Amino acid sequence: MLPHKAGKKTLFHTLVRLACSPNRLFRLCLLLIVLAVGLALCPRSAWAGASEQEGGPRSWLADHLQVSGWLETMQGIGTYSPNHLLASRVLGRLETALDWKQWHGFFSLEAEKNWVLEDDARFFAREMWLEYSADSWSLRAGRQIIFWGKADSLRVTDNVSPADYSDFTNRLREELRIPVSAALLRISGDSVFADFIWIPKFRAASFPAATDPWGPLFSVGNNPLLRIGETEEPATTLENSELGLRVSGNFSGFDVAASVLYTWDDNPVYESKLVLTEQGAWAEVSPRHRRMTVFGLDLSFPWEDFVFRAEGAFFPDKHFTSTSLGSASKKKDMLKWVLGVDWSPGNDWMVTAQIYDEYVLQHEADLSSNAHRHIATLNISKKFLNQTLTLSEMAYLMPDDDVLLNRVQAEYSVMDGLTATVGLDLIYGDNGVFREFRENSLAWMKLKYNF
Repeated sequence: MLPHKAGKKTLFHTLVRLACSPNRLFRLCLLLIVLAVGLALCPRSAWAGASEQEGGPRSWLADHLQVSGWLETMQGIGTYSPNHLLASRVLGRLETALDWKQWHGFFSLEAEKNWVLEDDARFFAREMWLEYSADSWSLRAGRQIIFWGKADSLRVTDNVSPADYSDFTNRLREELRIPVSAALLRISGDSVFADFIWIPKFRAASFPAATDPWGPLFSVGNNPLLRIGETEEPATTLENSELGLRVSGNFSGFDVAASVLYTWDDNPVYESKLVLTEQGAWAEVSPRHRRMTVFGLDLSFPWEDFVFRAEGAFFPDKHFTSTSLGSASKKKDMLKWVLGVDWSPGNDWMVTAQIYDEYVLQHEADLSSNAHRHIATLNISKKFLNQTLTLSEMAYLMPDDDVLLNRVQAEYSVMDGLTATVGLDLIYGDNGVFREFRENSLAWMKLKYNF
């Protein structure tokens, strides 16, 4: 008994030391993730044990609870002298899924240590929802990610979950969406289903800090004549709720969906006013989130080795920032659309291409947005060595700004659950909004373990 008590005391003291350490949140979350890895790798019989014959709680958990997640580290250095460290992070996620009769639940924890963005740690609950499913309907409530549309990495009708732009070039697409607290009611038919969404609490997009290599891209600059006021966000009231409806149909030969979303713009507009004092004059710029309505339509259909995709969204009376000093935002109609094609010619080749446009109707010269914003994307990948090695090339072209973002990467499956990836991100362009960010080109490597 004495060694057993000593072991418990040692574990307790270890936890106390972790809780009192400078980076206690980071170490504690890593400890939880490590424990989760051991739990996930533990044989199923260890869950059940002797209680399986008795139908005990361990047996019930083994049958209805699934634990999974991943650990990832990424390091990257700039390709331009003096070759600054542009990416350095450890990221982990623990996911638990519950499936019992007509009840389904999901909970995920995320931990991150990033040495480039901020020398601190984050540990937070990412998603947390509970769902009840009947024969022809289901209701899901809680913090969840809601995705609409068919576009790849381009947001057209996908305006429910806000975007996380911090360290955005180093994150996977699924990491760029921020969960929202919502209730989602789905009514299902044989080939048609409808989603009703209610979001009682607004959540804004997340932007990079000034210390982020991409921070200046999302800021209004350091003009001494400008002062940033407080951000105005909608209060959490019933009147400020967000509502959405999407009706989708899966038919023989094609899929189609129509949607309407009454929401708040996740990205703020900047409204300015002239302030006169005895010390001088300056412009006070205040970020404000405005109401907007989005009507969307998307379509996809296969043909031989191809899948064709089309998506469009209309934004009536959307607010835009005016560059005129002392001006409020201006309302303009806007149209977004994207056309895409996926080609699978065989032999483990995959090609995806897209053309996108963001068009502001009745555009005025003092708007911060251009009349058109064109984007073209191309992604080519090929698998080798019994599908353990994937080579890919991704190009992201913005012709209005004369900018090309190009990523070449190789991903290799080292063993079951463990992948190693190396890549090169290159930014070309001397004009436009990205002209200052060519030095953010980087060579990087990533290790990821899924359990």
